[in-house]
Amino acid sequence: LYDMRVDPGQSRDVGLLGGDVADRLGRIAADYRRDVLGAVRQPAEERFTVGSPGAAMTELPARDGLPHGNVTRSSRAPNASYFTSWTGADDAITWTVDVLASGVYSAELWYTCPEADAGSTIELSCGGKAVSTEVDPGWDPPLNRGDDRVERKAEGYDKDFRPLKLGTIRLAAGPATLLLKATKIPGRTVADVRRLVLRPAAP
Repeated sequence: LYDMRVDPGQSRDVGLLGGDVADRLGRIAADYRRDVLGAVRQPAEERFTVGSPGAAMTELPARDGLPHGNVTRSSRAPNASYFTSWTGADDAITWTVDVLASGVYSAELWYTCPEADAGSTIELSCGGKAVSTEVDPGWDPPLNRGDDRVERKAEGYDKDFRPLKLGTIRLAAGPATLLLKATKIPGRTVADVRRLVLRPAAP
């Protein structure tokens, strides 16, 4: 809670001091969590839908995936984050999904990779089906740091990612896990990953 008239930079949390406003807003938040969020049944696992009828594509950004092994997010704030530090054969990225329509989907990965590290073979698999390709060409643009007026803290910097066609993969309807891993790594890193995009290729 900040007093925007005297602290527009939001450097001093006056909510920590208590007071009438903080107490009132705290009660409103507690009532909302109890009466609204408490009435919503929470699934055991959050899944993201793939293949909604009439949708031209499904975008699965890094914020909706899970890193495994050495893979980390580029920043604590998820919305503009991407996966980085993908360096080993035991590293992976997964997305838990609910496929609404069975069929063949074309898969596209948005990536960056230093020129010296280009050439890794990556594989996207789901339910026993898999498709693979090489990370090529190298594409290593700088971070977009020029538009900020104040230094970022929890939020990271983005960069210009490039699409890489992985191929087509058949997905069966129902709950599933999409697994992205590397089967060959000739350089120090595999790639940084911003999003996975799936498009219906056939019914």
